[in-house]
Amino acid sequence: MSDVIRELGLGEEEKKKSEGFLAKLRKYAAIYKANERSVDSKTAEAIFAAKLTGHSEGYVKKVETFPKGTVICREGETRTCMYDIHGGKVGIYSAYGTEKEKKLTELYPNSFFGEAGMISGEPRSATAVALEDGTTVEIILPEDLDELFEKNPAKVFMLLEHVSGRLRKLTGQYVKACGLVYEAAQSQEISEALSAKIREYKAQIYD
Repeated sequence: MSDVIRELGLGEEEKKKSEGFLAKLRKYAAIYKANERSVDSKTAEAIFAAKLTGHSEGYVKKVETFPKGTVICREGETRTCMYDIHGGKVGIYSAYGTEKEKKLTELYPNSFFGEAGMISGEPRSATAVALEDGTTVEIILPEDLDELFEKNPAKVFMLLEHVSGRLRKLTGQYVKACGLVYEAAQSQEISEALSAKIREYKAQIYD
């Protein structure tokens, strides 16, 4: 269970690394909301009016297309970027390419992934693989955010909403993990019922 706690929580050094990124997102959100309320109609129409229905709409940064089976990012790598799926399908795996390989989830267009590595700078906790030919993803770096916000602010707001939702979910998972640790600590040995709870919990981490 210590691995689960470590995976969900950020240490002090990682928290410091994430502060600038999260502060920047909060700044963007405040500006976005203020401009929606206060700018003239022409500016609003040009910059803020259109709520994107797809992540590939408007200005985008670096986009790459992968054939089926291509590893987009690998477990254990350290890369400070995140990904936005524009087309195709991406599988998220643990222990990819080994006997213990397990598909954790499948992601579809208009989904982000890899934000934890971008925020903390920690090694990737899973491997992402293109599951279809022509799987297309946008690669977003922290230094891209200013340009994205200038040219496609609604896209950054989508990113903000995703990160906010992900952090809320991780908080809930952390609380549940603490409950499981407490239950295990009270037991002389891990019962089958508790083992089942732990397996169910681990299966839900990447949903």
